[in-house]
Amino acid sequence: MNVDVAKQNWDTLHLAHEGAGKVRRAKIDLLMAKLNRFVTVDGEGPQEMFDRLMTLVGKIRGYGYNELDDHKVVKVMLEAYSPRNVTIVTLIRDKKSLSTSHQMTCLEECRHLTCKEKKQMREGNLVS
Repeated sequence: MNVDVAKQNWDTLHLAHEGAGKVRRAKIDLLMAKLNRFVTVDGEGPQEMFDRLMTLVGKIRGYGYNELDDHKVVKVMLEAYSPRNVTIVTLIRDKKSLSTSHQMTCLEECRHLTCKEKKQMREGNLVS
């Protein structure tokens, strides 16, 4: 008798947290839509944007969606960052290694080029 109650409780928890196949697929679809609309937030730096993006990617992968590879994540990150600084995104995209870039490499490039640009602006060498 206790086994039946435990099984029923487990099924309820399982459905609520992970869901049946259709529920899980619907959650993946909603998260993928959010990923496709991913943009930087005002006042957000590259690291904060990256952290938010990786949280979203982790949720999607956590539901078992394995088709979201690193290359797609890098593309989303660059598309989200381009309104802030199209020059930096263009420089990163022009690198031959972009097709094999990992998210951290892309993040480091964004941070490096952003810092370099800010330094040049402070020194008066760059007109915005």
